[in-house]
Amino acid sequence: MKNISCKNCSNAISKFASACPHCSHPNKQANYLPAWQVWLTFAGMGLLIWWQVNRTPGQEAVMPSAAADAALQVAAASTVNANELGFPPDKACSFLAAVPGMAVPIGNSYGPLLGPDDYSCGTRYKEVGAGLSLPNNISYYARGTPAVAKRLRILLNVNQPSSEKEARTVLAQSAQRLFRSAFGAPLPDEINRAVVDGAPGKWKHDDYVVELQKEVWPTGRGHEFNFVVRDPAFVKGN
Repeated sequence: MKNISCKNCSNAISKFASACPHCSHPNKQANYLPAWQVWLTFAGMGLLIWWQVNRTPGQEAVMPSAAADAALQVAAASTVNANELGFPPDKACSFLAAVPGMAVPIGNSYGPLLGPDDYSCGTRYKEVGAGLSLPNNISYYARGTPAVAKRLRILLNVNQPSSEKEARTVLAQSAQRLFRSAFGAPLPDEINRAVVDGAPGKWKHDDYVVELQKEVWPTGRGHEFNFVVRDPAFVKGN
């Protein structure tokens, strides 16, 4: 896997990492669309336009197979199967938009992450706490297929354990809003208490898995919490 240098601390990181594991600086290259995919998209559109202009009058309107496949993929990306678990991507990406600093920037809107069937969107890091050299921060991500957001995730990076309690309170408030936006119901008390206390756990709501995960960083300089709502079958990495 090709590595790049973090623009903040210069340590080597994966070009696919959403943020530097050493200093938590966002990796803006992670969500870029590869040039070949951009070229292929425009080539398909050009083929479709050329065929429409040059087809014989009265000819049955059947698209060439390549153009038809491209059109079907675009249509799939805007439709959610009523029987499929997940959330419409445009809604999922805006579930926390009303929270100051938690709106998904235009440049990070729902798009390819690690392949044509792996899409995501995400916010920038929002600092939690003031007057700290490396403050705690929180961010939000949705990830899934082109048509459906399968996982919602709030990430809290704890760089300053001394102010972790305040940071967990912010995480709990964000989790409450996310849950209500996703399900139209309040976050159950048991889950809310676990988030406030920083107690990892796993629960079920309707057909979805709800989790609070904790990961201690190998550097020993901090840890992270992930509040997750997901399709049980969706088990991709962060």
